[in-house]
Amino acid sequence: MMEDQIIAGGTPQGWLSTTEGLAKSFNEAQLKASTLLNERAEPVADEVLSRAFLLAGTALALVIVSIAFSLRMGDRLSKELGALRLAALEVSQERLPHVVAKLRRGEKVEMPELSLASTTVEIDDVGQAFSTVQQTAVEAAVGQAQLSEGVGHVFRNLARRSQTLLHRQRIQLADMQHRATDPEQLDDLFKLDHLTTRMRRHAEGLIILSGATPGRGWSRPVPLLDVARGAAAEVEDYQRVVVEPMSGQRLAGAVVGDVIHLIAELIENATVYSPAHTSVIVRGEGRPGLRLRGRGPGIRDGTRRAGRLQRAAGQPAGVRPGRQ
Repeated sequence: MMEDQIIAGGTPQGWLSTTEGLAKSFNEAQLKASTLLNERAEPVADEVLSRAFLLAGTALALVIVSIAFSLRMGDRLSKELGALRLAALEVSQERLPHVVAKLRRGEKVEMPELSLASTTVEIDDVGQAFSTVQQTAVEAAVGQAQLSEGVGHVFRNLARRSQTLLHRQRIQLADMQHRATDPEQLDDLFKLDHLTTRMRRHAEGLIILSGATPGRGWSRPVPLLDVARGAAAEVEDYQRVVVEPMSGQRLAGAVVGDVIHLIAELIENATVYSPAHTSVIVRGEGRPGLRLRGRGPGIRDGTRRAGRLQRAAGQPAGVRPGRQ
């Protein structure tokens, strides 16, 4: 046998042919096993690849769908937010100022509604909140207007009563002045008459603040000099007021009362804010007009500029406590 030949130290016969046969058989068996394994693994690999491609395609489709949905939702939210912004700007810049302007004119107003079609609950809630804020602001403005109107009625009633009493008092003082003969008594009566005139002016000022027209009026044109003198007679320090001679210009009777009030306020400001030893000069201009000259501090440039801007914008003047 081949083992005995190898033990005996000889060369075994048929070694090469035997090993070649064994190697060939082993290679054939390995090839058959590899072929069988490939035949069995190929369907499994195809199935795995198919599932992987299916999952990848499904994931890609889901990503595309989610992106498209997000873009659509973002576009819709952007449009709804833009509509909400426009509605809020319309309320703040157009509707509420229009309502406030109508309230200042004494007109009745209707509650403007903030209508906003939205499919999003949050944006719809914000729109409802804006509508509530708007309604609250309008109700507050209406309440303020009603309060101002009520205060105006109170001012007007008190001023009318005071005006009636002052008119009767002036009649009584005029009768007393005609019957008085003592110079000191006449001087006291004149001071009392001047005080009554100032009280009448303040009563008419209350009537003007209430939005009504004072009962005092003129049916014929009045010389501008008489208007200036009448205004100077209604201030406290009338002795410091110098009314210079003027031309024969006249004012229409319908505006005389308002012009007297305006000039009287200007003269009183000039007397209050100027040294007590100085005079306030009222003189006529070449054209229909008056010029007041005093030595007070005047109005600062910033305040004057702010007043001009306020008048140019059509804003009403504020109410400030005056100097007593």
